[in-house]
Amino acid sequence: MRNKKVRGLRRKTKDMINRIEEETKEFPSDFQKITGNWKNINKKSSKLFTYFIRLIYVKVLEY
Repeated sequence: MRNKKVRGLRRKTKDMINRIEEETKEFPSDFQKITGNWKNINKKSSKLFTYFIRLIYVKVLEY
């Protein structure tokens, strides 16, 4: 991979991790331990999490 592309991916990944950390700082009070799901998870966090998982999956496949 070109060095420029790697730097761009690192920057985007770091920004994404920061956004995820900001979105998940406060643990929802309505967490159900039985099901392990949040009742009111917002769409932004869900999309970021999905994107993050896909990014990890792609990186694992590259190596």
